Amino acid sequence: MVDNLLSKVNISAMKTILTTDKYEAWFNGLKDSMAKKRITARIQRMEDDNFGDCAPVVEGVSRIHCGSGYRVYFIQNRIEIVILLAGGDQSTQEKDIEAAINLSKEL
Repeated sequence: MVDNLLSKVNISAMKTILTTDKYEAWFNGLKDSMAKKRITARIQRMEDDNFGDCAPVVEGVSRIHCGSGYRVYFIQNRIEIVILLAGGDQSTQEKDIEAAINLSKEL
């Protein structure tokens, strides 16, 4: 009985991470391999419901910081689904937030 309860708790705690084409293009275009590893590690922790340093931005869009000034913008759709909308760094922050908001409205 306890084993069944633990399995159910573990399964329900996992998040499904989805991405937009914009996020994929940004991530695949990153040349900084260490930043890519850090971002991937942060996303993997999000799957386990560990969002770490994250904060709401505006209109349901939130962000996580990922090392050297990189940010990933996301929304949480229902309890178990997280959608990565866009990414960027400090120099493109305003444009990235605007793109994330627009993408979130299209979903």
